[in-house]
Amino acid sequence: MVAFRSAAVRRAVAVSESIGGPQRADPFPLATIEALRELVGAEAAGYCESPRVVGFGGYELGTRLPPAWLPDALRDHAREDPTHPLFCGRAGRSVAVSDLLTRREVERRGVYAAIWEPLGVRDSLRLYLRSDDHRCRFFFFDRRARGFPEANRQLLELLRPTLTRAREAWGSRSTGRRSASLISLREQEVLSWVARGLTNDEIARRMWLSPHTVRTHLENVYRKLGVRTRTQAIASLTSWEPDQASTLRNGSVLPASTG
Repeated sequence: MVAFRSAAVRRAVAVSESIGGPQRADPFPLATIEALRELVGAEAAGYCESPRVVGFGGYELGTRLPPAWLPDALRDHAREDPTHPLFCGRAGRSVAVSDLLTRREVERRGVYAAIWEPLGVRDSLRLYLRSDDHRCRFFFFDRRARGFPEANRQLLELLRPTLTRAREAWGSRSTGRRSASLISLREQEVLSWVARGLTNDEIARRMWLSPHTVRTHLENVYRKLGVRTRTQAIASLTSWEPDQASTLRNGSVLPASTG
């Protein structure tokens, strides 16, 4: 059994105390993310919610200023990350890149050259929270060194039920879940690009679809949600999600990305 240092236990208590009540503006305050970052021993951390099939492009609140090139790099390489929600989104414990790949295997992947090396990341850890079939919710922690202390990870996992309950209590303040459950994974993906301001033609190119197919997906979304416009569809589907897809650092709102 791992013995926890008193300083680590104090950090875990600080995480719980930082969350606040269900009327907070974000699913988790920046103070909570900072406390978790210190607990894990990472240089950067964030909390993300996005369509499960995409794994990015939704909501993010984090401690690192995302570079302008990151969204395009994620679009091209996100699924090369072995901790992507398609592979690990239902994991019951934290999962790190170093759990799944050797250093040499990491350096052979395009995601390393395109994202991790420019950001100075040598290892990344994710903790997934319980969510529905369409969306994923997770914390990420990036380190400049490979490996995460086992005691820190165990404390993080002990906090997982508390974090899950806190997120569900925050989400219970609105009523969009029933409508969201009607939307297929593919429709969720189309709608996630709509939310980022892309036209049908731009979405078609990114998803390797025809514009007609994109239009059909959107018409199905409108019908299922009982709306008539793109704006209404986004508002209806995200009424129980964070208010704005954004990243916050030192009080400045920045374009969303995923670590």
